[in-house]
Amino acid sequence: MSSELPAPIDIAAVAEWSDEVDVVVVGFGIAGGCAALEAARAGARVILLERAAVYGGTSAMAGGHFYLGGGTAVQEATGIEDSAEEMAKYLAAVSQDPEYDKIRAYANDSVEHFDWLEALGFEFERSYFPGKAVIQPGTEGVMFTGNEKVYPFCRMARPGPVG
Repeated sequence: MSSELPAPIDIAAVAEWSDEVDVVVVGFGIAGGCAALEAARAGARVILLERAAVYGGTSAMAGGHFYLGGGTAVQEATGIEDSAEEMAKYLAAVSQDPEYDKIRAYANDSVEHFDWLEALGFEFERSYFPGKAVIQPGTEGVMFTGNEKVYPFCRMARPGPVG
């Protein structure tokens, strides 16, 4: 079995197409999968292209932590106070060249993203990991993920544990 990619074909050499679609999504990582799903839910005919042998992209290599805060159901269930405003302040503080409009949009929509993932069937345990770790050692639903407790960031924002 060869691991080499086939040679590209010039578009002018394509005599006919096998599929007609409304949306072409290139890459079946988490973003591509979400885009394809929502386009299909909206009624579009979608084709999802992935050059690797399996789906997942770099998301499949990640530790499995979703940076979602701002008052998610897990935060509420574990008694953690957080807000989109504090989440945005923290993300802007730790960003080298923050794009404030994107950060605010991400923080403002974080709870909605969490709810969307749960509606798809993702299960987030309603528990808190209080220790220090890059990725929680068990299946805890929230934890501090970076410099939230570290000076100067702890003075710039009051985000809660996320996950």
